[in-house]
Amino acid sequence: MKKMLALLLAFTTVFAFGACTAEDPAVSDPSASAALVPSKLPSQEPSSEPTVYYSPTTGMPYDQPPEYKPIAIMVENQAQARPQTALQQADIIYEAMAEGDITRFMCIFNDNKPTVVGPVRSARLYFINMQKEWDAVFMHYGGPDDPKSPSYIYGQSTKYIKVRVDGMQGKYDKYCWRDKSRSAPHNVYANLVKVQEDLYDYTPNNRTQFSFSETPGYTGDTVDTVSLPYVTDTKNFVTFQYDSAKDKFFRFEKGKAFEVRTVTEDAEGEKSTTTEPLTVQNLVVQYAETYVRKNDGGGRRMVEMVGKGKCDFFIGGKHVSGYWERKSLDDSTLYFSDNGLPIILKPGNTWIAVHPDNKEIGITYVGQ
Repeated sequence: MKKMLALLLAFTTVFAFGACTAEDPAVSDPSASAALVPSKLPSQEPSSEPTVYYSPTTGMPYDQPPEYKPIAIMVENQAQARPQTALQQADIIYEAMAEGDITRFMCIFNDNKPTVVGPVRSARLYFINMQKEWDAVFMHYGGPDDPKSPSYIYGQSTKYIKVRVDGMQGKYDKYCWRDKSRSAPHNVYANLVKVQEDLYDYTPNNRTQFSFSETPGYTGDTVDTVSLPYVTDTKNFVTFQYDSAKDKFFRFEKGKAFEVRTVTEDAEGEKSTTTEPLTVQNLVVQYAETYVRKNDGGGRRMVEMVGKGKCDFFIGGKHVSGYWERKSLDDSTLYFSDNGLPIILKPGNTWIAVHPDNKEIGITYVGQ
C-alpha cells in the first residue's frame, strides 16, 4: 500500500509541474531567461555543453553567474548637459519629468561599470522610489533633503538606501569631479568602477522583475515611431524611431538625434571616446500620476510609483498593450500584457519612459 501511495504522489507531482510549465510563456519558451538561472535543467547524465547564465537586468548570457551589484545614478538632460556620457552602457534607464519641460534620467548600471558617467545631478523622491526596487547603490549630486533630517526627503525616510553617494559632500570627491570644459552645474562626472571597489559593502537583494527571450513571440504591425509629449503640447518632444535592420529604437528629442558619449579604457589605461546616436532594445512607456508639488516654489514634481497603471511596450518593433503594478515601495514593479501574462523583453538595454498618465502618446506604424 505504501509503495502504491508513493507512486501515486510522484505521478501527481510530475503532472502538476508539467501543467504549470505549459501555461507560463517564460518557461515554455526555452530561450526565455530569468535572473542568474542556468540555461539547462539539471540532468542525470553529464553534459559537455557549457552552462549559460543570464543577467537579471539585461538578459544577456554569461558563462559565469554575473554579479548583481547595481548602481543607480542620476543624469541630467538639460541642453547644456548634452551629449551625456555612458547612457549607452546603462542596463536600464528611467526617464521622468523634472522641472518645466525638462526630463531627468536615472540609470541602472549592473553588467558594466563605466569610469565616466554624467553629468550627474540631484535626486528626487520618485527617483529614489525607483531606486528601491533594485536595492542599488544610489549616486547623485545634491537632493531635496531637509537639512535637519538628512535621512528624509519630503518627510519620507530614505534609511533603506544602504549606500548613498551624494557627490556634494566632500568625502566623495574621490568618485566625482568637475569637467572644466563645461560650465557648472552641468559638469559633474562619476567613476562607477571606484564606487563599486570602495563603497559596495553589502549584498543587494537579487531582483527578477524582468524575463527575456530572443523570440518573445509578439505579433502585429511593425512600429515606425513612438512620440512622447510628456507635459508639452509638442508631439515630437521625445520620439523613438524603430530601425528594423538593427532591431533597435533610436531616440530623438525636439526633432534632433539624441547622441551620447561612451568612454572606454584599454588594458594599458588609455581612454578613447566615441559619440553616437543612442539606441534602445526595449521601450516601456509606464503611465503614472505626475503633478507639481504644493507650495514648491521651484515647481518640482511628484510622480506616483506605487499602484497600478497602463503601459505600452515596444519590443522587437511590435506594440504590446498592458499594465504595470507595484503593491508597495517594498515590492518590485511588475509588467503585464492585457491578457495578464508577464511581459517578456528581448536581451539588451531597456528604456522606461515614466510618462504623465493624462497625456496621450503617438504611435505610427510602418506603411502609414
